[in-house]
Amino acid sequence: MTISFSGTGARAIGFLNNGGTAVSGMRYGIVIDSGTNGFSEGNYASFNTGATVGAPVNLSLIGGGATNDYFYTASSGNTTVASISASGADAGGAGAIGSLTGVPTQSELQGLLPGVFTGASSYRFGIMWFDTASAGGPYYGFYTDPSFVIPTAGPSVELSAPFVGTSGPGDAPKNASYSFTAGPVPEPSRMMLLGFGLVGLLFRRRR
Repeated sequence: MTISFSGTGARAIGFLNNGGTAVSGMRYGIVIDSGTNGFSEGNYASFNTGATVGAPVNLSLIGGGATNDYFYTASSGNTTVASISASGADAGGAGAIGSLTGVPTQSELQGLLPGVFTGASSYRFGIMWFDTASAGGPYYGFYTDPSFVIPTAGPSVELSAPFVGTSGPGDAPKNASYSFTAGPVPEPSRMMLLGFGLVGLLFRRRR
C-alpha cells in the first residue's frame, strides 16, 4: 500500500531533525492506534525496530506503562534502519515526504495481529521519524491528523488534505523533539505548582 501526501498544491513538508533543520536521509515509520484512545506521542520508550521488520511492535511508555499503539516498518536489509520508505522528488529529504510505501491495509493488519486488530475498525496512524539516518538516536518526531486512517484497500490512497499550499495544518515546522529516554518537559504552570509544593514541604519540615 502506498499513501501519497502530494496532491494539487499539496505536499507534506516541515519534517525536521531535533535541531529544527530539514535534512536528507531521515528514517520514517508509522504508529498505528489499535484502540480509540489516541496516541501517547512524546512518551514512548525506546524499542528495537530492527527485530520487528514487517510486523507491528507494541510500544510501551517511558517507565514501563502499556499502550495500544504499534510501530510498523516494512523495510528490509539493514535492520538498524527503521523506515517505511519515504519517496518523492526529494526522497524524504529537505523535510518533505512525497509518499510512504509499504503501509499495511486494514485486512493485512488483521492478518499480522488477529487478536489485536479485529473487525472492520478504522485504525488511525501517525508518522514517526527519527532525526538520524539510523533509528539508533535518542530523538524522534511524531505527527498525525484526523484524516490519517489506515486504508481498507489499495494499491494507493491520497491523504494530502492537511498539506495544502504553505498554510495547511500539517505545513508547520515539526521538529524531532521527543526523546525515547525522557518524558515531556512539564508546562511552566506545572513547574510553578511543583515549586510551590516543594517550598511548602520545606516550610513544614522546618516547623
